[in-house]
Amino acid sequence: MNISIIIITYKRHNDVLEAVHSVLNQAGHFETIVIDNDPQSTLYSLLPKQNDLKYYRMQENRGVAGGRNAGIKQANGDVFLFLDDDAVVATENALLKIKKYLKEHGKIGCLAFRIENYFSRQINAKEFPHPDSRLIDKTMKVSYFLGGANAIRKSVFDKTGPFMDLMYWGEELELSFRMIKNGFEILYTPDIVVYHKASLKGRFTQKKQLYYCFRNRFYVLAPHLPLRYLLINLTLWSGYWFVQAVKMFAFKEYFSALKDGIQKGVELFKNHRNPISERALHYLKKHGGRLWC
Repeated sequence: MNISIIIITYKRHNDVLEAVHSVLNQAGHFETIVIDNDPQSTLYSLLPKQNDLKYYRMQENRGVAGGRNAGIKQANGDVFLFLDDDAVVATENALLKIKKYLKEHGKIGCLAFRIENYFSRQINAKEFPHPDSRLIDKTMKVSYFLGGANAIRKSVFDKTGPFMDLMYWGEELELSFRMIKNGFEILYTPDIVVYHKASLKGRFTQKKQLYYCFRNRFYVLAPHLPLRYLLINLTLWSGYWFVQAVKMFAFKEYFSALKDGIQKGVELFKNHRNPISERALHYLKKHGGRLWC
């Protein structure tokens, strides 16, 4: 079982260098692929020169999902470890643990790691893939994974296709739906620890983040959720993001996201709708899926 480590970066030279060094220290044979979304970047001159470290600079900023899809095309592994450029792998034998879990659990398509704040070493509830934070130390099946760090079998992409190209937010949740619909399971592994800085450098403005987070809800949910869950979910999130828009005075971004989200959501609903099965729905309910919101 070969592992390809894929790191997407954009204007975070110091952060990504720390991320790269944290994986180069891992035991075993693997390749590391850095996808740089900054066409003007000078990062290559700073990276360690090793045969198993590959660097690709994009011609435009393709976002996280677009960068990951580019990394997948260049990767040779059976498993892809995706690591944010502002995160570091803290567990020394993480790759060996990944191989062990995947060999022992044939249905597991994705491993969701324990993600802690880089500075406080505390878990952020938003980066824990289950609504009950009391379960942070339990190895268990979950209904989705998060983007700070995770490991996904190549066979998942062979069967379900690449990440939905959403630019910012939602690609992990959307792929989680497709994985579960296709019989894969997601396992949370608290003994594989990653420290995440959640760096603001290189990110969109708060108003732009609001636009993508709200718009992408329609993109992610329209093809997958049963109608009763879809309508309630989108109604609740519309209310939530309206409140955030009021706080930020971001009405332009809110209504643009609403218009674009509905337009694309209707298209996906009509042409690409494949609601989750009763089996998949049972899996989501049993393992902490947030169907209503």
